[in-house]
Amino acid sequence: MPTTAYRFILSVCIILITTKSEGQECISINMPDSVNGCPDSVASISATLTVRSGLTVIDTNWVPSTGVSDASSINPTFTGTAPVLYTLQVFTLTDTDHIFNGDFSDSTLGFSTQYIPQSSGTNPGHYAVTKIVTPFHYLYPPNLRDHTTGTGFMLLVDGALDPNLYFWQQTASVEPDRYYEFSFWAATLLVPAARIKTSINGKQLFTLQLGDSAGLWTFYHATWYSDKASTANIDMFSMDDIAFGNDFVIDDIALRNVCLSSKDVYVNLCAPKPVSHIFDLPKGFSPNGDGRNDVLYARGINVKSFSMSIFNRWGQKLFETSDMSNGWDGTYKGEKQPIDNYTYVATVTFTDNYTEKKSGYVVLVR
Repeated sequence: MPTTAYRFILSVCIILITTKSEGQECISINMPDSVNGCPDSVASISATLTVRSGLTVIDTNWVPSTGVSDASSINPTFTGTAPVLYTLQVFTLTDTDHIFNGDFSDSTLGFSTQYIPQSSGTNPGHYAVTKIVTPFHYLYPPNLRDHTTGTGFMLLVDGALDPNLYFWQQTASVEPDRYYEFSFWAATLLVPAARIKTSINGKQLFTLQLGDSAGLWTFYHATWYSDKASTANIDMFSMDDIAFGNDFVIDDIALRNVCLSSKDVYVNLCAPKPVSHIFDLPKGFSPNGDGRNDVLYARGINVKSFSMSIFNRWGQKLFETSDMSNGWDGTYKGEKQPIDNYTYVATVTFTDNYTEKKSGYVVLVR
């Protein structure tokens, strides 16, 4: 088996929400019609997919993506302060291929090129449909074989110095208002590795850089939307005008149907109730041992965490705490402190994560 790798080139372009299927449902999306995220402003969902035999899921998306923790996951969390109608879109790939002779098993049939055929040696702007690459350059990977079977044909390309010349072109029949996936396998023969541009009906689908590992078959694919077109005129170009390097092989070119299935879910989100931010200290305390107001405690409502320090008039820290149940008894290292004004500095975080810094004075009396 050939050595292979995968590379995703282009994210699916979300243009349409209508489900497209080929005679029957491609996939069943199993999830509730609504979920509730009140009063916490957070909702989760449990969704599963039942995929028709022979289909492969290639992408999932939530529309809109705002407030979705992971728009590519079928089970994200939703956050927000108002209800939203979300749509889960699932793209599956079918076996229907609209490219003729994409594996080059029929040699040069089915495609056009502006390159010049060549049976041995290498020159920019030349191509060959071949089973082996060694007759063309001694630096080519000697054990490289086609991707399809390891014994068949592949398209060998020595990139032209003119990037406007296409090395492969074919026109395929398609249906309007459908998604398709264009894909191919490619392997670098000689570095610098080539940049390949693919366009459909005169519009660029993607430009990609092949990998630098010579002889490594890599999968490239992107999704295309046909809009009103009934044909797809596909052109492939080598974009770098360099004489040395820019050599590669292509195999298993395909244009396959993509089925889009979708389902809506109403996510009920609402703003949380406002949290009261209450924190204070008494104006004074009297640590005289009478059991009344002997300890200075911070007081608050909806406090998540806090820290507080107390200083004397010379800026010396006498006390600190991060526990509201731990108050100051008016001593420092066991010594009673004199009657005076003392400064406190506190940082308070409330349960809604609002943080506030407060400072002021307390009076110590005896």
